[in-house]
Amino acid sequence: MKHVLAASLALCLTAFAPTLAHADITRGCAITIYSSNPAFSPEHRTLATIKTQGSCQNRAKANQCRTRAYNAGKSCANDLWAARWTHTVPQSCNNLSGARTGARLQWNGIFAKLPNGNNSLKDRIEHEACCRANGLKTTGTVLVTWVARGDRGCGPFRSKPKSFFGGAALAADYGVNCTTLVKAGLCGTPTRTNN
Repeated sequence: MKHVLAASLALCLTAFAPTLAHADITRGCAITIYSSNPAFSPEHRTLATIKTQGSCQNRAKANQCRTRAYNAGKSCANDLWAARWTHTVPQSCNNLSGARTGARLQWNGIFAKLPNGNNSLKDRIEHEACCRANGLKTTGTVLVTWVARGDRGCGPFRSKPKSFFGGAALAADYGVNCTTLVKAGLCGTPTRTNN
């Protein structure tokens, strides 16, 4: 009887061993959304960061986890840009939970008086361009881009043996009319006009 019990226990452990060995893991990439212009000092202004996470079966597939995290961050950045006129955060930027693949947007700083609220990417781009020292004084353009960094899987380009990056421009020449925006109150109290 003891031999039968021992054999049954060994069979059960063998049957469940692959499940234990293949438990889900997660890995992530660091993603930042910037605006930049040679007139800015510093030239690049951080608008937001995106915390990403990718899940996969085990450590042997960790690069697959990071690729999934990279793609989740890429979707968030592109969806946020597409929603800039609605001044909302898309679901793809707010779906990070538990051990699943996803992304969570984190704004850089809280600006209480943005015309369209704290979640407006458009207002944040314009505020950084027009309201900071060493910004644009009249009209101009800014580059809006997202960049991912991390271990293998966090982008197609290698910068060091274990350091990879990727990203893309959301807008190469986003036009900003600081004269009009400042007059309308982007940087503080709006100027009253008779119009």
